Amino acid sequence: MKILHINSYYYGSPFYKNLYDYQQSQGFDIRVYVPVPVNPELTSICDNYAVVSHNHKKSDRLFFYPKHKKILSDAEKLFYDSKFNIIHAHSLFSNGYIALSFFEKHNIPYIVTVRNTDVNLFFKYMIYLRPLGLRILKSAGKIIFLSAPYKNTVIDNFIPEPMKSDIALKSVIIPNGIDNAWLANRPETKILNLSHINIVYAGVINNNKNCITTAHACLRLIKAGYAVNFNIIGQVQSKSCYSRLLNFAFVKYHNKMSKEELMRFYKDQDIFTMPSIHESFGLVYAEALSQGLPVIYTRGQGFDKQFTEGYIGYAVNPKSAPEIEKAVLRILNEYDILSNNALEACKIFSWAIIHTEYCRIYSEISGIKL
Repeated sequence: MKILHINSYYYGSPFYKNLYDYQQSQGFDIRVYVPVPVNPELTSICDNYAVVSHNHKKSDRLFFYPKHKKILSDAEKLFYDSKFNIIHAHSLFSNGYIALSFFEKHNIPYIVTVRNTDVNLFFKYMIYLRPLGLRILKSAGKIIFLSAPYKNTVIDNFIPEPMKSDIALKSVIIPNGIDNAWLANRPETKILNLSHINIVYAGVINNNKNCITTAHACLRLIKAGYAVNFNIIGQVQSKSCYSRLLNFAFVKYHNKMSKEELMRFYKDQDIFTMPSIHESFGLVYAEALSQGLPVIYTRGQGFDKQFTEGYIGYAVNPKSAPEIEKAVLRILNEYDILSNNALEACKIFSWAIIHTEYCRIYSEISGIKL
């Protein structure tokens, strides 16, 4: 099977490489089209399946149609004589626009993945683009959501009533996968030491990731008599947020770590928390689960509903420190069960399992038996 992936996010999201490498290892003939702005700092990706094309200016991002017509013209020149069986667009609006155009002109079926920016930026604020989004969804063979909350948000809030049943029928939920190293290095069990609780967050430090509210929850726990450390790992995007966090004596900041370093660090951690304001999925939750850490996540955002509430952790209102505190206490009271559940539950994030689901969809949409 010959697949064209359209993925303008490839530079910033290295987890995609796991999917593409796995597909290539299974004998798929893939090309990954990566449209980027003209920028000498963006070097070429070494993967033999990636086609990185500098085809628009950074300023073009202000004008959706002029920018994407440049990208479409470039894609047509690059792939005009390629005979793809299916196209996989990795965002609804930006990448889906190219897939829709190829479908209308060349009759190549496509599937489209709906992401955080599609829901919380394009659909929500760029009202003039909503008709385009609906056209892309209507013509797609399948629609991939990373989580149930985002599927429900789109269908309930942005899909006209006559289209709802059709969109719902061809919508499926497929989470992102994690690097196999996380699954291969799972501990047999985790032991909680209640004399000192280590809460951890790994990711970029900005207002959206909401570490400040977690810190206030930790402060409440300390006032209630618990000994707590809050370890924050990652790149600082917001200096003001970083400075506020360092005002808490129990907050320990660590520079961004490799996955090997992070796995070692997690051995001494107890609970992973990331009550983001917005989150399309959050691979860091799945990675933490693989190391036996129960997780605290945002109600109604990407990771919510991946599992039954209370199976591997708890959903919270991200703006409520008391609710985060309560979730920590609930986890402490049933730690062994939740930790063991986490070690078992993380297996669904294997790329082998996710690839099998994509194979089923590719076969159904293209008509090619795999």
